[in-house]
Parts: sequence; structure tokens; C-alpha cells
Amino acid sequence: MKAEFIQLITKIEACTKDIATTEQVRGAQNIESDLGKIIIASTIFKDQFVKLNAQLAQNEPLHSVLSSSQIRHDLRTPLTAILGYSELLIEENKEVKIDNFVSNLTQIHETATQLLLSIDNYAK
Repeated sequence: MKAEFIQLITKIEACTKDIATTEQVRGAQNIESDLGKIIIASTIFKDQFVKLNAQLAQNEPLHSVLSSSQIRHDLRTPLTAILGYSELLIEENKEVKIDNFVSNLTQIHETATQLLLSIDNYAK
């Protein structure tokens, strides 16, 4: 689980960075702002994941830790923000002709969805 979550959040960060470093994106305030919010949300998710790992290090079963509504909430909230901002960027910029823009946003959205599903599955 740990490797899976780290791999997925790293993918979100890489796609976000790829978009943010694209020349056409620089100066587009709304895009830069929403990408910044995705980056902040992914950082919050990683921080919460570190807390989860600390509890797991105390030999608590994963399903037991994730069944705690607070832990699940703390992991799901930043992912929900990532989903929302990626959807918003996709919808508002469908016609934008920036290299890999929509495909990277789609990967971000799909990866965040996969993380949410994994959290729900592990909580069972």
C-alpha cells in the first residue's frame, strides 16, 4: 500500500510540474493559481500519509486505521481538492492548445480517483 500511494501521488506531482513548467502556462493566472492549489493539496495528502504510516508502524492493522473516520477524512480531503481543481481546469481549458495540458490534467484526475478508491478499499 505504501509504495502504491507514494507512486500515485508522485505521478500527480510530476504531471502538475510538467504543466506548470510549460511556457504557455506561465502568466495564465487562473491556470497557475489552480495548479498551485493542486500542488498544495498533494503536499497535504503526503503529510497525512506520513501520519498514517506512523500509526501503521505501531502495528495497527491498515483496515483498522483507515476505518477511523478522521484518518479517512484527512486523506480524502486533499484528493477531493485535486479532483475538483483538475476537473475545473479541464472544463475551462478544453480549447487550450498547450502541449500535453489536457492529457496531464486527465492523468492527475484519474490518479486522484484511483487513490480515493484505494483508500476506500483498504478501509474495508
